[in-house]
Amino acid sequence: MRRGAPHGPGNAMNMNMAKATAPPRVLVVDDDPSTVRFLANRFANIGFEVEVATNGLQALALAGRRHPDIIVADVKMPKLGGIPLCECLMRTGDTRMVTIVISGADSGDVVPLCNRIGASFAQKGPGIWATIEKIIAQSFPTVPSRATDSRAVRPQGQRFTLPRRTT
Repeated sequence: MRRGAPHGPGNAMNMNMAKATAPPRVLVVDDDPSTVRFLANRFANIGFEVEVATNGLQALALAGRRHPDIIVADVKMPKLGGIPLCECLMRTGDTRMVTIVISGADSGDVVPLCNRIGASFAQKGPGIWATIEKIIAQSFPTVPSRATDSRAVRPQGQRFTLPRRTT
């Protein structure tokens, strides 16, 4: 159930309305702080509730508690990489989650792995947000696309704290 949903008997209709109006949640997972900040700001700018992690194990714990609607995970990270992370989440029944795997490396080896687990792929670099924006538009048609604003200003008062880096 989404945070803020009403509780108690007789509130089924109100609970469904609360779920429908809650902002979608994204979990951004990368061991590169600049990539995490960039993506977190972009997602927040278009109305997502953002969670961040710097390795796959942190992401696994967060996903279990927060149930994100979308996960963006780097392929190579300490402790647990993006592909095994996504495979684990899908094995535990979280198949409704939109999954995007990102990598700065050549996509030749990564794309077949993404296809095998039902994930999308976005190459790190200047076009990463355009690729992610297309996936968002397909998966979340009600999310307004302010993503073309290159400034990607974070909504006032929202902060992103990167978890401590553990190696």
